[in-house]
Formats: sequence, C-alpha cells, structure tokens
Amino acid sequence: MLSGLLKYLLEGIAVGVSTYLVSKNKLVLNEIMMISLTAAATFALLDMLAPNVSDGARQGAGFGLGARHVGFGAEGFQTDKVRNEVQDSMMDSIANLETGLNELRDKIVQMPGNITEDDNIPETIDVDEEDPALSENSEMENIPEDLEEDAVEGFVGFNSKIHESRIITENFQDTAGGEEESTAEEDDGEGAVAGDESATQTTTLDLTASNESPHLTRISGVVYSGDLIKIMDEDRKRIFQRSISSSEALMKEPIPGGVMTNISKLRLVKVGADGHSLLKQVPIKYGDTVQIMHSVNDNSKNVDRYVKIGYVLQTHQVGPLFREFTIYKPGDKNNTDYVKYGAANPVTFQNHKYGSFDRGYLSIRADGTVDNSQKELGDATSFILELNRVYELGNKNLCVCPGDNLYP
Repeated sequence: MLSGLLKYLLEGIAVGVSTYLVSKNKLVLNEIMMISLTAAATFALLDMLAPNVSDGARQGAGFGLGARHVGFGAEGFQTDKVRNEVQDSMMDSIANLETGLNELRDKIVQMPGNITEDDNIPETIDVDEEDPALSENSEMENIPEDLEEDAVEGFVGFNSKIHESRIITENFQDTAGGEEESTAEEDDGEGAVAGDESATQTTTLDLTASNESPHLTRISGVVYSGDLIKIMDEDRKRIFQRSISSSEALMKEPIPGGVMTNISKLRLVKVGADGHSLLKQVPIKYGDTVQIMHSVNDNSKNVDRYVKIGYVLQTHQVGPLFREFTIYKPGDKNNTDYVKYGAANPVTFQNHKYGSFDRGYLSIRADGTVDNSQKELGDATSFILELNRVYELGNKNLCVCPGDNLYP
C-alpha cells in the first residue's frame, strides 16, 4: 500500500514540476501542489477503475508536456520576433546604403569638370528622412510642376505637402453612395494604366531626379500588397467581419457605432517570386496569388493571422495550408490588369487546391458565411475593395497607433 501511494505521489510531483517548467506564467507553490495532488489522484483512480486507460493517460501527459517544452504547438508565436529582426536588419542595410551613396555623391561633386549647371543631381539620396527642400515652408522646387498631387500617394518618411494631401478618404475611392471620381489629368495617353476603357486613367511618376526612389511611388487607385483594406459586397451594404461566437468569416451589415468590422488590419498580401516586399511597393494584378491576412491581439501582442478556406471561410488561422487564393476580374479570367479600388473594379477569389480539397470560387451564402461552392467564374460573388491605409515599407502600417482598436 505504501509503495503504491509513493508511486502516485512521485507521478503527481513530476507532473507539477513539468507544468511549472513549461508554463508561460510562473506558478506559485500552492498551485504546483494542487496540480501534483490532482495528477496523483487521477492516476490512482484510473489504475483502480480503468486500468486499460491509465497507461495511455500517462503517455499522453508525458508527450504533451515534453512537446510543449521543445516548442511544439506554438506555431506562429515566434513570427513577430523573427519578422522584427529581419526588418531591423533590412532597415540598417538601407541606412548604410544611404550613407555610402551620399558619400559617393559628395566625391563626384568635388571632382573638377564633371558637373555642369544643367546636371540634375539630387542634393541628397534620402530613404527615410525628410528633405528640407520639401518641407511645408518650401516651394517644392524639386518636384516637376506638371505633376498632379493626386497621382502620388503613400510615401514613407515623406512629410511634404503631397504626402499630407494623401488621407484615408482618397479621391480615387467611391464616396458613400456616390460615383467614382477622377484621380489624375490625362497626359496624352502615356503612362495610362492598361485595362478597362472605362477605368480612370492615371500616370506613374518619374521621380528619379527628386528625393524619392522609384520603388516608393504608387499608381493612383491601384491595390498594393499590404494595404489595409475593407472588403465589401457588390452593393456595399455588407462588410467582411468575424462571427462573435466562432472564427467563421461573415459578410454582414457593418457593426453600428462606427465600428464597421471586428477584423483588424485586413490586407491582401501578394505571394510568389515578385511578391510582398519590406523594401518596395508591390502592386497586385488580376491573376496574382494572394493571402488574406489580418492582425489580432494575442496576449497583448500584435500578431498575424490568416483567412483560410474550409467548409466555410475562417479567420484567425495559422499554418501554411489552405490560405492562398487567386484574385480574378469577374467574367474575365484571363485579365491581368492592375486591381483597383472602388465599385467600378470588383474582384472574385478562387482558393488553391490542397490534396483532395478542390478549387472553388468564393460565394456568400444565405446566412452570411462564405464558401467555395461555385465552380464557374460567372457564378462567383463579386467583392469591392476599399482603402483604409496605404502600405508603408517595413510593414509600419501594421503598428497600433493611439486610438486604434486591435481586436482579439
């Protein structure tokens, strides 16, 4: 009898000590004792009442504690740390490159006979600092006069009048219940975005002679990888959100009180060889593969989560499977134009095939959930994309600002 009691106490103490070692929140002594006594009593009762189950219970407890100790099952929780280290490293490299380029420019300027009055060399090669020549009190003489402000948006570290004019309620988006507005003057047809003839013509900017690198410029009205967006139905009466009782994605009426949606920092992230980059703006075209991502408050941390397809669309997911979609233009599967914001530019999504789980186009069901039941592009639901905030290099737009809500 004494040897049996000693065995159960030792097993209970082992469980309590293991729980203390693997727990995120360190336990106090009385909690460890309660865990140990509970485990000892559990093993004793199983041996007496269900001996066939007791061995499995011991193996399961040992495997679970051991696997947790080496990090198994914590997928996704190291993402932020690794991503921040990569971003810091890349930003340090950019800063070093900026310093080297400026030193090279100074040496070139000091070389006699190489610079004339007509040569247009930037006064500085600036990646993330404001140029005094472009401050509020200047005349912005470095920006060509024939460039329209509406053709520039989303500059990182660019605190000029042009940047201040780019607010969330962009001119190229539909106003509530209104028509889509023009975003740039026509320029003899050059630089116009290819696509539907009814689409707004825009121009890209040649800023190679100014202080903004070309990879920071954006085409007005175009969806870029990492932009924070809203996904609406074609009538713009329902918005993408999450069920209050599960992880099911819903297309429902906006949440009242100005909340709109309980999904934080929703975005399309382009994947592939020319996919999302921390160092440049990457436009999205019809036919591209994208992931639908959002951010959540997980134990007071801002972490990434994915929208995946199962029997219905699910939010708050981790892991690499069932999270990739191809974005198409409704009724035109071969279209490869830029994806644009607004009611005049709807999109549809088709999930990728994984094993026996087949492809299908997303479709809104009667209860507001979304499945992939449609097999023909013409039967798929059309969605409208609206901009909340443009992508900022290094994923800076994912930071939580004062007044932001980061939902769990």
